[in-house]
Amino acid sequence: MEEFSQGSSFGTLIVFTAIAVTILLIMIANMRTRLRSVPETAEILAQQFAFAHNEAIISEAAIAQNEKTIADLEYQVSEQMATVEERRQRLSDARNRIPSLVYVLDQIIQMSHQPWLVPVRLEGATATDGDWINGRRYLVHGEDVENARRRIEVRYPAREGYRAAEPQPFKVAQ
Repeated sequence: MEEFSQGSSFGTLIVFTAIAVTILLIMIANMRTRLRSVPETAEILAQQFAFAHNEAIISEAAIAQNEKTIADLEYQVSEQMATVEERRQRLSDARNRIPSLVYVLDQIIQMSHQPWLVPVRLEGATATDGDWINGRRYLVHGEDVENARRRIEVRYPAREGYRAAEPQPFKVAQ
């Protein structure tokens, strides 16, 4: 029986060896397949890296160009704001300057009254009406806008064709 058990052990050993060799051959075949795909995978990864690198360079250039454009636009906006501010100042100066011809209504001026400039037009004015064709500006002293409007409307009523604009505060530029 000893021979049988030795033969059986030897047979088992041969079967396990055959299984092990088969497994090793399968593993070697898988490794060869994987190793063959490494250069292709490496090439694909290299292409992806090159693409990403080129995208990064293009993005950096675009960012630099956009920053330059923003800086140029900010400069233009600041110049425009300065121009607007200058024109506002000129408009304010023009509104507050003493015009070449301003008529002053004879009114009792009290300390609480302030000056108001009121443009008045005569509807249907013709060349024979003189400066009424372009309208006149009157300086009226009153407590407020309503008071200034009433004072001008008493002298130049709408029923006679006169149209008074909204009274504006008048300041003498110093």
